[in-house]
Amino acid sequence: MSGGTKRKIVFGPVPSRRLGMSLGVDLVPFKTCSYGCIYCQLGRTTSPVLDRREYVPTTEAVEAVRDALVGGLEPDYITLSGSGEPTLHSRIGDVIRGIKDMGVAPAAVLTNGALLWMPEVRRDLAQADVVLPTLAAGDEEVFRKMHRPAPGLDFHRVVEGMEAFRREYSGQIWLEVFLVAGLNATEDQVEKMRLIARRISPDKIQLNTAVRPPAEDGVVAPTMEELDRIRRAFGPAAEIIAEFGGKGAGKKEGTAVARRKEVSGLGGAAKLSEGAATAESGSGAPRGGIGIGAGGKEAGRTGGIHRGYGADPARIADEMLAIVSRHPCAPEDIAAVLGLSLKDAGRILDDLRRKGLIREERRGGRFYFRAVPP
Repeated sequence: MSGGTKRKIVFGPVPSRRLGMSLGVDLVPFKTCSYGCIYCQLGRTTSPVLDRREYVPTTEAVEAVRDALVGGLEPDYITLSGSGEPTLHSRIGDVIRGIKDMGVAPAAVLTNGALLWMPEVRRDLAQADVVLPTLAAGDEEVFRKMHRPAPGLDFHRVVEGMEAFRREYSGQIWLEVFLVAGLNATEDQVEKMRLIARRISPDKIQLNTAVRPPAEDGVVAPTMEELDRIRRAFGPAAEIIAEFGGKGAGKKEGTAVARRKEVSGLGGAAKLSEGAATAESGSGAPRGGIGIGAGGKEAGRTGGIHRGYGADPARIADEMLAIVSRHPCAPEDIAAVLGLSLKDAGRILDDLRRKGLIREERRGGRFYFRAVPP
């Protein structure tokens, strides 16, 4: 694929259920992670690791972000996430500093939280505006079933790391509680996780479940009624971020723009499109979708990368592959993000599929494209 290493480091902006239009920064190779979660949208992690290294040159990562912002792109967040666990990058703190020095958007880190027991990881993440760790178990047994962690990780160490981070960190913590029916969405597990969350004391508790195709076929999402019951158990800090296209998911919460204003003084830099704001609050989103405005016009406002098929089909194909490598998407979502008609997006997706670079999977009555692992 064309575009070079820099293009592979930065992807999007992509529409995020939690962060609006998010410019992604991917610091580790595909599926380099400390967990092998059964619900991962990117498939199985064959060998979870704890080895922190400078997988991507730090200066190159910062320069790639700067290059992506040329032309006035103003995402709602610049998010360290992608195809693995970003805290495995040994200089993630330097990357965060470089992003914040640009002054364009707040820096967010999507992390499984597994390495927060390490003081050096807590120091690195302390520079971010918002950190979004995950809690998906109330005890060791379920922790191992959900995450299949790397050797050396145990449940209590991970939880103690999150608690230590809260004591040291002055920014926002939005704790994702990921729920799987019949495994951790039970009354016993919910109560255990509620007590743990109280000790972590996050600014938000965000209830999520498997919307896109997961790593394991047996992963089943709780119903919206079950999620709402769990939300009430967690209390007023909790919101439902999983989208089923139904009514009521996270209704009381504001948009990603409002959330951005909570963590940054950059409030005037970028405004989420009306379509994205509606989806972020849980109403009117495509069934099982990631929630963006309808069509390329709104996506173009926040960084629709291309305005029409004729611009550069090869580059568009590169962008599509970069996005679905980290973020499985439905065709209409890809079209909107890239500022394309659905017909033109489908033409390029079909070409990538014929080449064996992507595949199509069905989840919740909707089709998603994801990259074929390298």
